[in-house]
Amino acid sequence: MARTKAFNEQEALHKALDIFWQKGFEATSLNDLVDGMGIRRQSLYDTFGDKKSLFIKALKNYRDQSLDMQKKLLSGNDSISDLAGFLTNITVSRKDCHGCFTVNTLVGVGESDPDIEKLVKETTDQIRTQIVKTILSGQETNQIRKDKPAEELADIIFGALISTNVLSKVKGHENSIQTINQQALDHLKQP
Repeated sequence: MARTKAFNEQEALHKALDIFWQKGFEATSLNDLVDGMGIRRQSLYDTFGDKKSLFIKALKNYRDQSLDMQKKLLSGNDSISDLAGFLTNITVSRKDCHGCFTVNTLVGVGESDPDIEKLVKETTDQIRTQIVKTILSGQETNQIRKDKPAEELADIIFGALISTNVLSKVKGHENSIQTINQQALDHLKQP
């Protein structure tokens, strides 16, 4: 007879995400995960697989939540205000100073693991695609300049998003983050 789990899988996954977010993939040990998740080592393996599998599940869970939030933030009728709210919500308003988990993974794991790199690339492509859609919508309603392609303008917003997420990991850069975000948004406005 199979044993029932003595823990909530989603809660355990969220705890694992927090641990990976604070320590990074490489620096997180199995003991860190077992202790932080409050589960036995065998339960971790039985439920999530190895450390890498658990990390990928945590990253996918984070991605899904982040993309849902992004869609909500970018679904209004004022493209520039939507993008400003998106950038502010993602960087300035965060108090945890851990940065974006996806960006941290991009910087921390980078090319060292092809599976993780592929997932980060897919995630960042989805983020950028949503930004492009918002810019195209703004161009159609004359809120955003039309003399530049939406993809080029999206790269500016996306670049601001990545760079400010890295800066947000260190306290004291709040003014720089706001300046970068404002400069990116100003570039969208009609000349």
